[in-house]
Amino acid sequence: MSAHFASWDERTVDLAVEQFTVGLDHEDAATLDRLADRADLEEFENAFAAIHTGHLTDVEAPPTELLLRLERLGRQQVAGNGAPADSAAGRTATDSTAILAWTGWLAAAAAILMFAFPQTPTGSDPGEGRSALVARAGDLLEINWTATEDPAASGASGDVVWSAAEQRGYMRFRDLAANDPTESQYQLWIFDKTRADWEAKPVDGGVFDVSPGGEVVVAIDPKLDVRDAVLFAVTVEVPGGVVVSGRERLVLTAAL
Repeated sequence: MSAHFASWDERTVDLAVEQFTVGLDHEDAATLDRLADRADLEEFENAFAAIHTGHLTDVEAPPTELLLRLERLGRQQVAGNGAPADSAAGRTATDSTAILAWTGWLAAAAAILMFAFPQTPTGSDPGEGRSALVARAGDLLEINWTATEDPAASGASGDVVWSAAEQRGYMRFRDLAANDPTESQYQLWIFDKTRADWEAKPVDGGVFDVSPGGEVVVAIDPKLDVRDAVLFAVTVEVPGGVVVSGRERLVLTAAL
């Protein structure tokens, strides 16, 4: 991996992540080609392929402290701070190349951890997870759903809670129509106003099912980092969801 990968800025990382998750439009793809080395992009794509093969599906951003530790370690490697004292004077060109490669992998690890860090323990209860998030998150957003005229939303209510700091949130529904997963699924969309073309290209928040009767709590599964959410929307889509929604069936919205 080349040294350039370690110096990617946030914009380049964001574009690379989108390229290998939901895809980029022509303009953004051209921007990424200008910002990033093709060899680095191929390494990034290989890492995402490995994650996909490993079936890591429930993911979220890791703690900021972990990313900062990775960054500090990479910088120490470049400066030689992490190397044994007696090796600094006699480091060869091969040693320097190895350090730069290691730094690149640290940068890759920091970005990829955003997608590989476990979200919640297997089998955890979403209702309990919601209650815990509400109790601890200092930046919590809590917004009530507004139903549209879609028949599935008739009489539906509930709310959405979200913490940008934790990249975690939950949706709560009451009386939302049950779906048949073989015919359709609900899909959440998160509108992040810090992203380019955010109104047309919301972040995929995951697909989910609703069972008949009672209250349902669903964990949000954002496919990208959400920095400033201003609108959440639920649509009805084909099984498995879609990359871009036509929003023909918009059932619920929650806006700031």
